[in-house]
Amino acid sequence: MKRITGAFLILGICASVLTAKEAPSALEIFYALAGAQSDISIPVPALRPAPVFDRQEKGFSRYSNPVMEACRGERSCFMALDGIDRALCEAYKEDRSCFMALDGADNGWCQVLKEGKSCFMALNGQDVELCERGRYPRKHMFWARCGNITLPDSPSNPIMQACRGERSCFMALDGEDRQLCEAYVEDKSCFMALDDAERGWCEVLKEEKSCFMALDGADQERCERGRFPGKHLFWQHCADQPLVTF
Repeated sequence: MKRITGAFLILGICASVLTAKEAPSALEIFYALAGAQSDISIPVPALRPAPVFDRQEKGFSRYSNPVMEACRGERSCFMALDGIDRALCEAYKEDRSCFMALDGADNGWCQVLKEGKSCFMALNGQDVELCERGRYPRKHMFWARCGNITLPDSPSNPIMQACRGERSCFMALDGEDRQLCEAYVEDKSCFMALDDAERGWCEVLKEEKSCFMALDGADQERCERGRFPGKHLFWQHCADQPLVTF
């Protein structure tokens, strides 16, 4: 009985070996398919769409920049923004009262620029002096422009004089303001006008470089989310849309 069982086992092993030799390999199957189909194509995942820049808003992605979407009125301040950006947007763009929208010095600046209060009544300390010299915060001037609000008629406001082209950047300003003005308003190259991260932001907004190529670290992440610095947005607007009403 044991001899019969052993014989059957030997026959089974031999049959398995013969079957394995006759079975085509994976490579043979591939070549057979290639010959039958003429070509083998492997599906590649679709690439993410590249940002589309509108020529009328050079440097601003139409779908990834919440600040400009709120400024243009394409999205509500509440839906597009948070923090101080939302508060400023609601005050200037959606006409919420300065008292309800903002606190501290931002409330005071809003009262001066939007509601026409005097610098002395609305502000304190060094802010009063800056205000009386026409030195308004750029973030407030930017949102005032978005809301078509005419700023106080101050002949001593060098930033607005340079923004409107009434005075050269060199004569009106100094420091970083002069550099940003020269880059955006007087079309000096970003490389010549600015350094480090400021140069990178300028290259993105003015020269349409990618965030990846122009910026590093946290700035690159902010850029890819469409969060551009207010000072650059302000000077970009001065270059693209001169303020004839101020």
